[in-house]
Amino acid sequence: MKSLKIIKYISPGVRCNIYTVKFNGETENEFNKFIKQFQISCREEVETILVKLETMRNKTGARQEYFKDEGPSSVYRLKGTKKLRLYCLRYGDSIIVIGGGNIKKVSTYQEDKSLYDTVKMLRNIDRYFKENPDALSKLFNKEDLEIES
Repeated sequence: MKSLKIIKYISPGVRCNIYTVKFNGETENEFNKFIKQFQISCREEVETILVKLETMRNKTGARQEYFKDEGPSSVYRLKGTKKLRLYCLRYGDSIIVIGGGNIKKVSTYQEDKSLYDTVKMLRNIDRYFKENPDALSKLFNKEDLEIES
Protein backbone atom coordinates (compact mmCIF):
# COMPACT_ATOMS: atom_id res chain seq x y z
CA MET A 1 0.00 0.00 0.00
CA LYS A 2 1.07 3.55 -0.66
CA SER A 3 1.96 5.45 2.48
CA LEU A 4 0.28 8.79 2.85
CA LYS A 5 -0.03 11.54 5.36
CA ILE A 6 -3.06 13.60 6.16
CA ILE A 7 -2.05 17.15 6.88
CA LYS A 8 -3.80 20.40 7.64
CA TYR A 9 -3.59 22.56 4.55
CA ILE A 10 -4.65 25.74 6.33
CA SER A 11 -4.76 26.90 9.89
CA PRO A 12 -7.56 25.49 12.00
CA GLY A 13 -10.88 27.20 11.53
CA VAL A 14 -13.35 28.46 14.06
CA ARG A 15 -16.09 26.10 12.78
CA CYS A 16 -14.28 23.50 10.66
CA ASN A 17 -10.75 22.15 10.30
CA ILE A 18 -9.77 21.30 6.76
CA TYR A 19 -7.18 18.62 6.06
CA THR A 20 -5.83 17.21 2.83
CA VAL A 21 -3.87 14.15 1.72
CA LYS A 22 -0.16 14.24 0.96
CA PHE A 23 1.61 11.14 -0.26
CA ASN A 24 5.01 10.44 1.27
CA GLY A 25 7.80 11.32 -1.11
CA GLU A 26 5.75 14.00 -2.88
CA THR A 27 6.29 17.70 -2.30
CA GLU A 28 2.70 18.85 -2.87
CA ASN A 29 -0.52 17.81 -1.22
CA GLU A 30 -3.52 16.73 -3.27
CA PHE A 31 -5.52 19.92 -2.71
CA ASN A 32 -2.69 22.19 -3.83
CA LYS A 33 -2.23 20.02 -6.94
CA PHE A 34 -5.95 20.37 -7.69
CA ILE A 35 -5.88 24.16 -7.28
CA LYS A 36 -2.74 24.58 -9.41
CA GLN A 37 -4.10 22.31 -12.13
CA PHE A 38 -7.37 24.24 -12.51
CA GLN A 39 -6.68 27.79 -11.30
CA ILE A 40 -6.46 29.10 -14.87
CA SER A 41 -8.72 26.82 -16.92
CA CYS A 42 -11.53 26.79 -14.33
CA ARG A 43 -10.76 30.01 -12.45
CA GLU A 44 -14.34 30.85 -11.44
CA GLU A 45 -15.04 27.36 -10.12
CA VAL A 46 -11.76 27.30 -8.19
CA GLU A 47 -12.69 30.65 -6.63
CA THR A 48 -16.13 29.25 -5.72
CA ILE A 49 -14.47 26.29 -4.01
CA LEU A 50 -12.03 28.48 -2.08
CA VAL A 51 -14.79 30.84 -0.90
CA LYS A 52 -16.97 27.91 0.14
CA LEU A 53 -14.12 26.30 2.11
CA GLU A 54 -13.33 29.59 3.85
CA THR A 55 -17.01 29.99 4.75
CA MET A 56 -17.07 26.47 6.19
CA ARG A 57 -13.83 27.03 8.04
CA ASN A 58 -14.83 30.22 9.82
CA LYS A 59 -18.59 30.76 9.60
CA THR A 60 -20.82 27.74 9.07
CA GLY A 61 -18.87 24.52 9.49
CA ALA A 62 -19.07 21.70 6.95
CA ARG A 63 -22.86 21.57 6.71
CA GLN A 64 -24.43 18.63 4.90
CA GLU A 65 -26.07 21.01 2.41
CA TYR A 66 -22.64 21.81 0.90
CA PHE A 67 -21.99 18.19 -0.09
CA LYS A 68 -23.34 15.37 -2.25
CA ASP A 69 -23.05 11.93 -0.67
CA GLU A 70 -21.06 9.55 -2.86
CA GLY A 71 -22.01 6.21 -1.39
CA PRO A 72 -21.74 3.98 1.63
CA SER A 73 -18.68 5.63 3.19
CA SER A 74 -18.03 9.19 4.37
CA VAL A 75 -16.97 10.27 0.86
CA TYR A 76 -18.66 13.41 -0.43
CA ARG A 77 -18.39 15.73 -3.39
CA LEU A 78 -18.40 19.46 -2.80
CA LYS A 79 -21.48 21.01 -4.44
CA GLY A 80 -21.59 24.30 -6.31
CA THR A 81 -19.45 23.62 -9.37
CA LYS A 82 -20.50 22.55 -12.85
CA LYS A 83 -17.30 21.15 -14.34
CA LEU A 84 -14.99 20.50 -11.39
CA ARG A 85 -15.41 17.67 -8.93
CA LEU A 86 -13.67 17.91 -5.57
CA TYR A 87 -13.98 14.86 -3.32
CA CYS A 88 -13.46 14.72 0.41
CA LEU A 89 -14.30 12.91 3.61
CA ARG A 90 -16.71 14.69 5.93
CA TYR A 91 -16.89 13.98 9.64
CA GLY A 92 -19.74 16.01 11.03
CA ASP A 93 -19.62 19.76 10.64
CA SER A 94 -16.13 20.13 12.07
CA ILE A 95 -13.72 18.11 9.87
CA ILE A 96 -13.21 17.53 6.17
CA VAL A 97 -10.30 15.73 4.52
CA ILE A 98 -9.83 16.81 0.91
CA GLY A 99 -8.64 14.10 -1.45
CA GLY A 100 -8.59 15.83 -4.81
CA GLY A 101 -10.62 15.76 -7.98
CA ASN A 102 -10.79 16.60 -11.65
CA ILE A 103 -13.05 17.92 -14.40
CA LYS A 104 -16.20 15.88 -14.81
CA LYS A 105 -16.20 14.43 -18.34
CA VAL A 106 -18.56 11.48 -17.79
CA SER A 107 -21.87 10.91 -16.03
CA THR A 108 -20.47 9.07 -12.97
CA TYR A 109 -17.11 9.13 -11.22
CA GLN A 110 -16.80 5.36 -11.73
CA GLU A 111 -16.38 5.97 -15.47
CA ASP A 112 -13.35 8.26 -14.99
CA LYS A 113 -10.14 6.65 -13.73
CA SER A 114 -8.85 9.80 -12.05
CA LEU A 115 -12.09 10.48 -10.17
CA TYR A 116 -12.53 6.81 -9.34
CA ASP A 117 -8.99 6.57 -7.94
CA THR A 118 -9.60 9.64 -5.74
CA VAL A 119 -12.85 8.23 -4.35
CA LYS A 120 -11.23 4.80 -3.82
CA MET A 121 -8.33 6.39 -1.91
CA LEU A 122 -10.75 8.32 0.30
CA ARG A 123 -12.79 5.18 0.97
CA ASN A 124 -9.59 3.42 2.05
CA ILE A 125 -8.81 6.27 4.44
CA ASP A 126 -12.38 6.18 5.77
CA ARG A 127 -12.09 2.42 6.32
CA TYR A 128 -8.83 3.02 8.22
CA PHE A 129 -10.58 5.54 10.47
CA LYS A 130 -13.44 3.12 11.12
CA GLU A 131 -10.96 0.39 12.06
CA ASN A 132 -8.79 2.81 14.10
CA PRO A 133 -11.09 5.30 15.86
CA ASP A 134 -8.16 6.74 17.83
CA ALA A 135 -6.66 7.90 14.53
CA LEU A 136 -9.75 9.96 13.70
CA SER A 137 -9.70 11.50 17.16
CA LYS A 138 -6.25 12.94 16.32
CA LEU A 139 -7.90 15.05 13.64
CA PHE A 140 -10.49 16.26 16.13
CA ASN A 141 -7.54 17.25 18.34
CA LYS A 142 -6.03 19.19 15.39
CA GLU A 143 -3.08 16.83 14.92
CA ASP A 144 -1.51 15.68 11.67
CA LEU A 145 -1.71 11.97 11.02
CA GLU A 146 0.35 9.51 8.99
CA ILE A 147 -1.33 6.34 7.82
CA GLU A 148 -0.85 3.42 5.44
CA SER A 149 -3.67 3.12 2.97
